Formats: sequence, structure tokens, C-alpha cells
Amino acid sequence: TDEEKKAANEEIDNATHKGDAIAVVNRSKKQKKIRDTLAEIAKLEHLNDNQKATFENIIKQSDGTDHLDDNGQPTGKDDIDDALDQALKLNGAMKRLSDLDKIANQFKEGEKYKNLDINDGQQKAKKQSFDSAFARTDANENPNQPGVLNKKQGDNLGLAQVNDLYKELLEAMKAIDPAVQGAGLYVTDLQKEYDADNKLKTDKDPKYENASQGVKDAFDEALNNVKTLLDEVTKPGANTDQQTQDKINDAYAKLVEACQHLDGVDKSGLKSLVDDSPTVKNSVAYVNADVTKQRAYDKAISDGLTVLQKAGASENEVKQAIDAINNAKSALD
Repeated sequence: TDEEKKAANEEIDNATHKGDAIAVVNRSKKQKKIRDTLAEIAKLEHLNDNQKATFENIIKQSDGTDHLDDNGQPTGKDDIDDALDQALKLNGAMKRLSDLDKIANQFKEGEKYKNLDINDGQQKAKKQSFDSAFARTDANENPNQPGVLNKKQGDNLGLAQVNDLYKELLEAMKAIDPAVQGAGLYVTDLQKEYDADNKLKTDKDPKYENASQGVKDAFDEALNNVKTLLDEVTKPGANTDQQTQDKINDAYAKLVEACQHLDGVDKSGLKSLVDDSPTVKNSVAYVNADVTKQRAYDKAISDGLTVLQKAGASENEVKQAIDAINNAKSALD
């Protein structure tokens, strides 16, 4: 927020020890990352409240410290990244389970299920297997212990547990009627993310256009991988198995993360000031100013141009460059 930016800038200006300013910037980045990630979690419409709360708690309690690899080097990922990655994948798994639950509801009203003979040991066992999996899935089947799809009271199941439940419910239906088909692949979230992120690139949005090169390269790679995967899974006859869905969920999580890491900021205000410098230098205020003030303005413009040309320049760097130019310009007399 504007208030948080102002407070951070004041803390930096008042820093008295080496490293204080860096600590403030890092703390501000962490707070922004937490807010952005919580906003992403809030948008995941297929998670139940207990699942969301678990991820939110992990994110809020994280100290933002990078995980280390086997050689003790930072991996560039922390608990916040891991929580978002798992939440995005779980959201897709929950949507697919929800689609299978719709199939199961129709199946329960069908003749194959209704004609099961509970006096026959095998048929009774098949019915019990279906009823158990369905009750643990469906939002309303068991009012005393709602299934995972119940938004308010659903169990806090993780990704592996949800995938196992999907498999168990599908196999229980197939045991009764081998003709039953599972839910199709869930690609809606991936397609929406691809469309939005591709637009950032084609529209030359500052978030992408002004990002540091390494971050842009990682984003481009994730975007291209998603395009290839979407072409593959949407063609006729594409596999609809769990392995393919896992690829979709993984690609979605990686693209969201790559987009979050884009560090470009809007430099239009700074560019306008730099572009206006020839006019200022021909003005009476500049021409009649003493050499010290002229040099101060020239340096502010030169520094501003450096920030303009710097890929991945931070919002604070841009603001400081703008302030320096405006202050130097105001001092011209």
C-alpha cells in the first residue's frame, strides 16, 4: 500500500547501520510476497475452507528464508512458494474430484447401482466400497460427516489423498459398471493463466517488459511449456489419465510462480522526466542557474537514464530517481 511504501522509505532514509536499508527492502518484499500469495490462495474456488486455512497459516508463519540445496546453496524457493505450488495443484485435483462426484451422483440414481443385491456377498462389498468413497467425497451425502467437497466442513485432505480418493471412487463405480468413464482433464485454470500471462507479453506490460532478464527467460520458458502442453492435451484422443492431469497441475503452478517473480515496474513517469530534459536545459531556469545546480540536475537525469535502462529496477529505485530529478529541477533558479 502507499502507506507501507512511505513507511519503508522513511525507515530507509533514517537507517544508521550498514545493512539496515537492505533489511527493510527485504522485509517489504516478503510482506508483498505474502499478500500476493494469500490473494492467489483466496482465488482458488475449489479448495474447502480447512484446506485454505492450512495454506494461509503456512504462508503467514513463514520467515521467507530460502530452502538450501544439497550443497548448502539457496534454491530461490521458500515455504511460501511451496505452499502456493501445493495449493494450485490441490485446487485442480479438487475440481477434478468435483467433476467425478457429479458423475457419481448420477451413477447412484442409475439402474446398475440400484439393482445391486445386498444379499449377495460380492455385490454388497461393491456397494459398500462405492458408498464409502462417495460419502468421503460428496458435500451432502453424510450430514454428520460431510465429504471433502463440503466447503465449510470438508476434511483437510492433501494432494495425494485427494488423488487417491478420486481413484478409489472411480474404481468403485467401475467395479459395478465397467463402462463408467472418469472426469475429463481439468485445463480451465491453466488456459486462463496462459491467456492472461501471454497478454502481459504481447501487450508489453511493464511487469514483463521491464523485468530482469533471468526472470523474463524463466517466464518465457514456463509460458512456452504451457502452450506445448495445452496443444497436446486438447487434441482429439489425448490421454485423460492421472499422470496427464499431474502434468497440467504442475505446469499451472510453475507458470503462476514465474509470473509472480516478474519484477518489472512502471517507468513511464521517469521516462517522461528524462525525455523532458532537453526542454528543461533550454529553459531560462536552467540557463540562469549556477553551475552546481545545473550539474545536480544533469546528474539526476543521468542517474535516471541508468535506472530506465536497468532491467529489473525496483519500484524504490524508480521512485528515488523521479524524486531526485524533481528536486534538482525545482532547485533550478
